[in-house]
Amino acid sequence: VLARLQLLIGDTDAAMELLEKGLDDNQPQEDVAALLGALKLKAEDFVGAEKLYLLGEKHFSANDRWAKGLARIYLQNEDNGKLKPVLTKLADLEPDSITLRKKLAELAVLSKDYAEGRIWATQIIHLDLKDAEGHALLAEAAVGLKEFGVASDEYKVALELAENHNDWRFGLAQSLASEGRKEEARAAAQAIRNKEPDFPGLRELLESLKP
Repeated sequence: VLARLQLLIGDTDAAMELLEKGLDDNQPQEDVAALLGALKLKAEDFVGAEKLYLLGEKHFSANDRWAKGLARIYLQNEDNGKLKPVLTKLADLEPDSITLRKKLAELAVLSKDYAEGRIWATQIIHLDLKDAEGHALLAEAAVGLKEFGVASDEYKVALELAENHNDWRFGLAQSLASEGRKEEARAAAQAIRNKEPDFPGLRELLESLKP
């Protein structure tokens, strides 16, 4: 209560000092840990904030505020190794969250865990069949699994839903080429050339597709 009064008059330092004195690591009060964690996060003291959110997660795991706080810290610090299990927990708690599943699919593909990427991307599409990014993520996972036919189909769907993505079109061209469908791959590559002739890797791809 005293800390909140200090915040009301704008004295954040005094509020943090009161909260730190009142915090018992062995038997923490939930509100004290939460408020102090939020203040440290706002002050960009990510080490201090992480310590508090981990403490809250340990003692009050039923509340998702701790996982959400940790997710913000790890996103800010780009600590994907720590971020992934936190987002997985949140995704389990929020079965309808497409945003969480997109990030988890991206992380899985980035770490080359393509099978897991496929799982998350498939969940996105089940939640919203018209989510273009979900189809593109499924295509990326399929490429990693060398399922080029699936990748081509998913890239086509993604481009039908949101056509102004030359990175997806490039993925489509590569997938078609890997399937041996060179004529279709050339058409996809040419479509990129018409819009963005200097697209990275396009020249090399077109060279490889010459009759």
